[in-house]
Amino acid sequence: MRICVWTLATWMSKYDTRTYILDGSTEIQGFRFFYDELPHIVPGYAYIGYASQIFDDESCENAAIIVHGHDMLIIFNQPLELVLNEVLAATDYYNSWEASIIDALHTENGIERIVKLCTEALQCFVGVADLDGTIFAMGTPSSCNASELAWRQTQNDGKVSLELMSAPVLTPDGNIQTEWTDEPKLYRTVGGHAYIGSYLKADNEIVATFYIQEGERKLTVGDCKLAAVVCDALNKIISSHSSLNLRSTASILSELIQGQFVSDAHLMRFRSDQGMHAPLSAVVIRNIKSPANRVMKRRLLGMLKELTLPHRSLIYVDDIVVVISQGNLQAFLNDVKMMIIPKYYSIGISMPFTDWNALRSRYLQAVFALEWNSTTTGIFYARDYAFQHLIRRMEELGNELEQALVHPALDILRQYDSANDAELYRTLLVYLANERNSVKSAAELYIHRNSLTNRIKKIEELASPGLDDSIERLYILISYLLDNLDNLNYLNNNTERYKKDSP
Repeated sequence: MRICVWTLATWMSKYDTRTYILDGSTEIQGFRFFYDELPHIVPGYAYIGYASQIFDDESCENAAIIVHGHDMLIIFNQPLELVLNEVLAATDYYNSWEASIIDALHTENGIERIVKLCTEALQCFVGVADLDGTIFAMGTPSSCNASELAWRQTQNDGKVSLELMSAPVLTPDGNIQTEWTDEPKLYRTVGGHAYIGSYLKADNEIVATFYIQEGERKLTVGDCKLAAVVCDALNKIISSHSSLNLRSTASILSELIQGQFVSDAHLMRFRSDQGMHAPLSAVVIRNIKSPANRVMKRRLLGMLKELTLPHRSLIYVDDIVVVISQGNLQAFLNDVKMMIIPKYYSIGISMPFTDWNALRSRYLQAVFALEWNSTTTGIFYARDYAFQHLIRRMEELGNELEQALVHPALDILRQYDSANDAELYRTLLVYLANERNSVKSAAELYIHRNSLTNRIKKIEELASPGLDDSIERLYILISYLLDNLDNLNYLNNNTERYKKDSP
């Protein structure tokens, strides 16, 4: 493989080497010697010679120099022959290292072998994990710093440190990047530690992560070139080994929410979860002040993943979706309240379910609970809005179809009321809402019970509604809602009054 100046600088760091690097990541096409006092430079090549050929400085009298473009390495107090041999040794080492990486593709434990080779070459902490942060291959350098807390946490937990995987990430020059890419890049944590991170792909889908954490040996931009070789090999292994079952929890949940088919093999990951016992609840957390702020969502998701309560969570469109056992729901909500600013968030909660394949319908339940309260914040349960939502969906079928579904008695009574200045339309609604209780109905209508009896007889004479049939009564009540959704408010208020009057 072709190395770069940064890689060569790391190799030569065992000597008294001074670096002047503007780029350092461009591959070196080959090596040549300086000749004459003004050497002829061919782009792409690195030139080796005496530093005194370029600099008129006493300190450079016994120094060798390597020049590649605008990048320079000056190696002091070492003969030119040694420098040349070290350059050749570095080239041979990395060529052999790349060949070993390729050979590892065809071994049974290819991923572990590649991670070991990468650890040996970089003398840094190396790990491969799924998108949930669970590590399935890791390497620790021989010169391990026992005080490296993040790595010790990783070893103990079997999880990638949130300090590495959380968003946003910082580039070495201080720019903020929302998340990793599928190209290895050098980043820095908020604490200043350097690391290289990259997503791994199978069939063009991101399925895993690869990272190199800085140890005693400092990482450079040139190490990203070596990491790219490793990632290319890991991508090939992951794509050809379906038995690895590398699907992220988020991708599986996303497919379930979309109503797509998910194999039993992947669902077993959820069904076997300790603490995720049915019945389950789907929770949708929405930032109503800044719904598109992905950084805020990633931060909240990171905090949720640190909870001890068993749950599954992901970012879906503009929301955070959580699936949790109903028995842990209240404790979970209490924890969430401690994490968020209440005036910024609304939380929708579905009705209980037992089958993971029902997640789409339960997600939609939590969403419509939020949509019924789109201008306010708080916690909203789907069960409190399900019937209203059902009626609204029926209304959305269109006025023509809606009117075709309404019980014919309502139109008959409305026309009679208009022609005779009567109140039969409202009388039937009140009568049915009060469970055909004559005393309560008459009191609400401010009429005598005998007058109510006469009205009911007239209603039966005009429309023959069949009030002794429970299905017919239910049909009429639903028709009242289809006819005018404001009738729902009346029914709700009537139900509250009924509860208060009940012993």
